[in-house]
Amino acid sequence: MELFIRGREGDLDLDLDQERWKSFLSLMPHLVAICTACWGLLHLLLSRNIKAESFGITKGKDKVCVHNNMISTTHAVFSFVCGIIYFAKGWAQEVAHKEFAFSEYFHVVTAVSVGYILYDVVFLAIYFEYMKNQLTTILVHHAIFVFTYFLSQYVPCTLGIVLYFWFSLTEISTPFLNYNWFLMKANFSKELWKKNGYVLLLTFGIRWIITVASLPFLWWYHTNHVANGKIYSQVNSKFHWLVDGYLFFFALGVGGLLLLNSYWYYVLLKKAYDAITNKSSDKEE
Repeated sequence: MELFIRGREGDLDLDLDQERWKSFLSLMPHLVAICTACWGLLHLLLSRNIKAESFGITKGKDKVCVHNNMISTTHAVFSFVCGIIYFAKGWAQEVAHKEFAFSEYFHVVTAVSVGYILYDVVFLAIYFEYMKNQLTTILVHHAIFVFTYFLSQYVPCTLGIVLYFWFSLTEISTPFLNYNWFLMKANFSKELWKKNGYVLLLTFGIRWIITVASLPFLWWYHTNHVANGKIYSQVNSKFHWLVDGYLFFFALGVGGLLLLNSYWYYVLLKKAYDAITNKSSDKEE
């Protein structure tokens, strides 16, 4: 697909190594397949060596979720660390002034995450009986992620790269969310569960702040790359609709995540408030 305008001598009229980009894209299906298999192998190893019964978890659905939550936590830590590395290395600042950019790091990291998503879809299919109540929500989330992934691979817009790693930082709360479920189901003290709940509130607050902080970047990107037409000047006119759809989708996605994270944080705060006030009432009585 000839997405970009070519210069007079056949070179791309933008700061993008098209040959490396296309060459790496051809490797992506193999890389995603390997990552998916690795996530499945990790689940197999965990299920064989860590028994849910040893933590007092005996219900069928809960036993199934124990190992999947371990995989979820592993992926969350991986994504968060990758986001930290990306910004600590200053790579975001290097590409922020470019409309389009190629990043092998981005392609590899997203391949690992898509592998996790595909593993999770297989997991949902195998344990459909236990997971059917959550199926719609999870599949919608996964479908959006996979669609965003393919959009970012084949339309190498800098906006998608930077936003991907920025929102990877919101995974800071996922391990504590999983721990909260685990500590509630397992034979651990209620006090430990409550302490983890406080950490969950803190980390989810950070998650919300990270989401809100993406809005100024969106505005800056629109002002410096979209409103002045710079992003369109490098794309064949017949593909302007694709760029418009790309930009609209990411703006809509950020807005949706802000609403979801705000709602979920409100729910967590309300539960914490109810728990504190009930505890105070019990003491008074």
